[in-house]
Amino acid sequence: MLAYRRPRGGEGMAVADVALRDVAGFRITGTEVAYANARGAEIEETLLRLG
Repeated sequence: MLAYRRPRGGEGMAVADVALRDVAGFRITGTEVAYANARGAEIEETLLRLG
């Protein structure tokens, strides 16, 4: 499983990221919100699975 992280309220996955993810065979399995101590902010993680 792979997690794609971005600041909460950010722009989301770029179009190129989505296209590459699809070509590589990854699919979104869920999302979750976590607190990143280093950033001092909440981040949203998109969980990806190969298959």
